[in-house]
Amino acid sequence: DYEPNRSIQPGQKPSISETSPRDLSLLPAFATDALSIQPLSPSSFLLHAQQLDGFPDVSAYTASDIFAGSTVLFVPAASALSAYDIKYELSAHITVEQVQDKLYEIDFRSDPVQRRKRNLMWKQFFLVLKLLMEYQKGTDSPWFPYLASLPRYFSNGPSMTPFCYNCIPSYLTELCQKERATMNQLLMLKSLSANLPHEWLGDETRGNADLWKWAYQIVLTRAVTSASPSTDGDERDVDVDVDDGDENEHGDLRLLPLADMINHSHEPNVEILHDEYGNAYVQAIRDIPANTPLCR
Repeated sequence: DYEPNRSIQPGQKPSISETSPRDLSLLPAFATDALSIQPLSPSSFLLHAQQLDGFPDVSAYTASDIFAGSTVLFVPAASALSAYDIKYELSAHITVEQVQDKLYEIDFRSDPVQRRKRNLMWKQFFLVLKLLMEYQKGTDSPWFPYLASLPRYFSNGPSMTPFCYNCIPSYLTELCQKERATMNQLLMLKSLSANLPHEWLGDETRGNADLWKWAYQIVLTRAVTSASPSTDGDERDVDVDVDDGDENEHGDLRLLPLADMINHSHEPNVEILHDEYGNAYVQAIRDIPANTPLCR
């Protein structure tokens, strides 16, 4: 349970300062009431806030025993932020073709790896735009409780400085620099955001470089890729990586509120599945004892 944050003022925007606490006070009620996200039981999916290396961190855990095959959390399709949905929402102002053309100007290589990369990046770009648009609304956004709960501190490749690169092995440096280069390429798409109405994305928001980087980091670290819609009725598809091949090239990229609080691990105990309608299911892949962190 979380006490309501009574210091929130009308029109207030979430802080993206690295040291700002993540506000979880509004998230549980928002997820279950406004988004109809359903846990297996009130004690099967709980959030735990703590300090990790001096920065606020949030993780999910279960306070009750969960059997393998159980659906720990159900996220309806309408409760997800979907790149495909945003594409249609913004289609009168920005098209996928415009984004793809701009990406081709940035890197004109046309091999399969670059094609898949561009196909991922247009989806990331639309999700970034949606986060910025909702951020600009502050408390007037229906997504404010979700935005306020998201992390501000990141310790991955795009967040590193040249000094950081000197402190890690050379191969890891190369990987981190590639991640940062990809972020810089996506940020070069900012000029397309000028096509949006000012009331959707104003100059102050559009010109805030730190805000763009924060939104990109949210998408990079939390969005899941779902396979193309199935025509096989009840068949469910596991969320997959963009590097898994061409079969996912036309799949969606989505942010799943509450489910994205589940940390990654080399020993996962849950997986995220999607049905043909876009609903997401966090499903236990083995028996999970009570008071165990949920990880995928």
